Amino acid sequence: METNLIYYRKRNGTIEYPNKNSNGTFTAVVIPFHVADTSRMENKAPYNTEADQPPGINIRRLRKEQELSLRELGSRCIPELVHTTIRRVENNDGWTRDTIMRLAKALGIKNYTDLFLPPELFAYSYLDTEAKERVANMVQDSADAFQYRKRSIK
Repeated sequence: METNLIYYRKRNGTIEYPNKNSNGTFTAVVIPFHVADTSRMENKAPYNTEADQPPGINIRRLRKEQELSLRELGSRCIPELVHTTIRRVENNDGWTRDTIMRLAKALGIKNYTDLFLPPELFAYSYLDTEAKERVANMVQDSADAFQYRKRSIK
């Protein structure tokens, strides 16, 4: 009796070893095996950010202001980015500095670190000198008023 060493892996979690009997028929030895879990793995980003925080919210806002799709923005990047990568960045599911730099350049941002500013402060670096002085004076006035209130409460 000759044993054939060929085996067949089946989707039901078994391995089948066919054996040829002396009368010319085949019998199979069925051995169960462990099937790996093929469910989707969750690869969470190491960053503690939500989808409505920088830099993702700023990239999404700039892309929508320029009326670009994910694919159009990706084609503007050098080298080109895949639209799924841009979606991940917009949802703050992970990014690299290189990816942020390429997106900033494609969106016309001078300094990629501006994308990490809160949305309320994002436009500050693009204001003219007079507007920056007005904002600085308002912040100083607010700080003075806070100190005055703090002294008057004591």
